[in-house]
Amino acid sequence: MKSAYWLIVLFSSGVAQAYSNIDWNLSFEGVYDQVNDLPNGNERLEGGSLYATYGFEWLPETETFMNIGVSFKSAYSSDNRENEAWFIENEYSTGSRAYEYFWGIQLNPQHTLEIGRKRLSFFLNPMVWDRDLSPTGITYQYQSVNNNKRRFLAVGAYGSTNDINNVDSKMFVADYFEELSLNEMLFRYGLSFIKHFDLELQGNALRQNSLDVFTASDYQLAGLNLGVSHLFDSGQLDANMTAYVNTAVDDENRASRIDLDFFPVDTNLSLSYSYQSVEKDSTVAAFNDDDWWFATAMSGSRASIAYAFSETVGLRTSYFLEELDNSDKEELSRILVSLTVDL
Repeated sequence: MKSAYWLIVLFSSGVAQAYSNIDWNLSFEGVYDQVNDLPNGNERLEGGSLYATYGFEWLPETETFMNIGVSFKSAYSSDNRENEAWFIENEYSTGSRAYEYFWGIQLNPQHTLEIGRKRLSFFLNPMVWDRDLSPTGITYQYQSVNNNKRRFLAVGAYGSTNDINNVDSKMFVADYFEELSLNEMLFRYGLSFIKHFDLELQGNALRQNSLDVFTASDYQLAGLNLGVSHLFDSGQLDANMTAYVNTAVDDENRASRIDLDFFPVDTNLSLSYSYQSVEKDSTVAAFNDDDWWFATAMSGSRASIAYAFSETVGLRTSYFLEELDNSDKEELSRILVSLTVDL
């Protein structure tokens, strides 16, 4: 409620503007989910969900660029998938809730400040952060483009990072990204630091992490990303390698991932492959990408194919093969099909 209060104050301060621009947003996502060979003995778990995200972004006519945004998210799911604990979801599968509410100001063309609840614009890997989460806090961003080089720096402090898993915690993030273009090659590297503190996790949020780690120390993640893109006659290939280490603990504290994406020329297709290995206490399981069934203490691969029917309609199908560390169970497989429509 306190966050909503100051947002209303900020919103009201601009109502007196004689003219303003409002962009209304509406998007839908339909998801089909099938999981096979679960470790608990179940052969199959399947279900579907429909999500609707709607809201607006207001751009007042002021001397300094400013934007104010509010959005809500509604969900409806089949009987199986409406139980978030079964499908280990980071967001609600039923009902309607406030999703984002924020105020942003561009101090100059390179510096931006945002306050409120909003999805992070950082270049964090899904191993350590689910991009659907919208924490409440403050973010500073710096961007510059000089000739063939682009730089990005973001620093933020947040609280209430995951509502569904009863997470009461705080988080500090610093992320630096640089991109260099040489002929038909694009090179990039990034450094990131994430500190979780005052972690108070309950129930499903504790999945696959060691309980004593939460009580003994905070999580301090240091990350490195290296990538290259090359334009061939047949299309563009992107390759990225990412590694994180939780410096707060000494054992089972590393995570690594390789991503390959290919965009064939003159088509609306994209092909992707990822392989990741995430040790038990390398990251907080309540915050990383819930498209993977196992959050930590796992290794696995994902193959995806996506097709854009238009600028507003897209279809993606992903196939996962995952296994738990030190387990004699056979690999778990998962199929995720997602249809998105942006209006």
